[in-house]
Amino acid sequence: MTVLQLVFLVLAVITVGSAVGVVTSKNIFYSALLLIACLFTVAGF
Repeated sequence: MTVLQLVFLVLAVITVGSAVGVVTSKNIFYSALLLIACLFTVAGF
């Protein structure tokens, strides 16, 4: 596994995890923070 593949895998896991957190979180503040994390990881691709 190359470094690029490893970075892609880590960013993909963070993206999916934060996207699920945005949908399932009951606190709007945490949803907003998770949305920011999701958008930053998508920008990392």
